[in-house]
Amino acid sequence: MSRAVMNVEEIAEYLGLGVAKIYQLVEKKEIPASKIGKQYRFRKENIDAWLNANIIMEDTNFLNLVDETRKEFKSAGYTQKDIDQAVAKVRKTA
Repeated sequence: MSRAVMNVEEIAEYLGLGVAKIYQLVEKKEIPASKIGKQYRFRKENIDAWLNANIIMEDTNFLNLVDETRKEFKSAGYTQKDIDQAVAKVRKTA
């Protein structure tokens, strides 16, 4: 059972990362942490919120737009290769 407030070792275990990686994330201010004296502490609720905010997934609106665009391209006579190239180009800029 994880505690409400964890130290570096505990948060590393909770996240399945090495201690050195936790220190790197803290240095870059990429993970929510509090410094008490010379030690870092992590609130579990902040870490869980941080994890939720950093979920990597496709945007539903983007996927719908891609589907609509594919249909329009097909009806305009473009090949599947043309469509895939256009989608890849848009994904790079999105």
